[in-house]
Amino acid sequence: MNLTSYLSSSNSSPTQNPLFLNKTVKLKTETLTIKNRTIRDIDTEISFKPDDTYIRLNKALLCDLETTGYINLENDRINARIPFSAVNKENIQDLLTCLFDKNDFMSGRYSFTGEITSDTLQQNLLDTLNGSFLFQAEEGRIYKLTLLSRILSVLNVSSFLKGSIPDITQKGFAYSRISIDAEIKDSIIHITKAIVDGKDMTLIFTGRIDLMNDYMDLTCLVAPFKTIDLIIEKYPSSARFSVETLFPFL
Repeated sequence: MNLTSYLSSSNSSPTQNPLFLNKTVKLKTETLTIKNRTIRDIDTEISFKPDDTYIRLNKALLCDLETTGYINLENDRINARIPFSAVNKENIQDLLTCLFDKNDFMSGRYSFTGEITSDTLQQNLLDTLNGSFLFQAEEGRIYKLTLLSRILSVLNVSSFLKGSIPDITQKGFAYSRISIDAEIKDSIIHITKAIVDGKDMTLIFTGRIDLMNDYMDLTCLVAPFKTIDLIIEKYPSSARFSVETLFPFL
């Protein structure tokens, strides 16, 4: 089923059709295409009233993300809550390719859970999204990430670190674990804690990302394992150091 042409029509509102008014429509379909995005295994109920359309989403799959929730359209306002989850999936690259058409970006098993909420005028929807998410990945490689490439290029100019920094453009940045905990406020992602536990170093981020305006303001702490090894070598009595003891705020 393809709704792109239906949604783009100015005269296609079901509430203007007496056949739908004050009725509830149950919709189940294997695939639904909206503006080049395919949603699978849809189970939903849509209630139509003169000034109100309520959509109860029992289940739907967008790429690897299983979603539920509701969307309430009342006059010119939209109130919505959409939880989503992808738990212990095989490869994060599958999700990136499906959602953003990003190829050869990164690999690794992952879990991604969170929710998107909104209570605003429909015209302001994209600028006022709220919510939160937790992203976790393990045992993979990052092949394309401008921010990471710049951090690594800066570290490589240091004679202290020279030779220990991986070349992301060749074999990628190998990691054992990634964890990102963030909140979304007015469509800006506020990262409360992000850890990239790499094979050669650990990176810790906080800050914010404004996707709508293509802007980010991040603080990054880099802990090359060579540095940690030197600390342990200099203070042998501290041989039980770990990431938690070195960075107690985590």
